[in-house]
Amino acid sequence: MLPSGYKGLLVCDTRRAEEWREGLRRRGFDVVLAETPATSDKGGWEVGVAAADAPAARAFVHDVTQGRLSLSPPWYRQPGAIVMLLIVVLAVVATAARAC
Repeated sequence: MLPSGYKGLLVCDTRRAEEWREGLRRRGFDVVLAETPATSDKGGWEVGVAAADAPAARAFVHDVTQGRLSLSPPWYRQPGAIVMLLIVVLAVVATAARAC
């Protein structure tokens, strides 16, 4: 059950609830997870936000489910993405330098 002052947005399994929590937190929402009373084998979690943020959070959830926005940050904001890109660029430059 959600704490008082919070409104439920959706109910999902554990993995998906963590993704929603992180995505909503990145958008600046105060997010809580509460285990649902009728949990399945995978676990059931209710994702909730502060009541004052509920309309904006619902709009965000709607946009994500419609494919207009994404829960995860862009590829270049993923941990290690810039490092991997730099390694690939250096490998290409080294290969080109050896060929000359």
